[in-house]
Amino acid sequence: MPVIRMLLATSLAIHASIHLAVQFAPLFLREEYGFDSAAIGWTGSAASAGAALLVLLIDRVRRRRGLLVAMYVACALTAAHYVLILSSPLLAVQLVGY
Repeated sequence: MPVIRMLLATSLAIHASIHLAVQFAPLFLREEYGFDSAAIGWTGSAASAGAALLVLLIDRVRRRRGLLVAMYVACALTAAHYVLILSSPLLAVQLVGY
């Protein structure tokens, strides 16, 4: 159980930081990458669709493999998200990242 509590605390910290950072995503995309309003809108739409798909994926993993594996998958996908959105200014990469 201590491992699950540690993963829960880590997951909570990661997701809280993501929700705080999402508020600044449009400013970041406009200032750092020079995206226009339409491109920022597409990344927001991709983020919403991606969040819905990830919830379904994580729930399926949790039912089939257990809570611990689902938490590892969630943390790995969060890390992949950060790597993708910080690695390239290309809109396609940003859409996949979100």
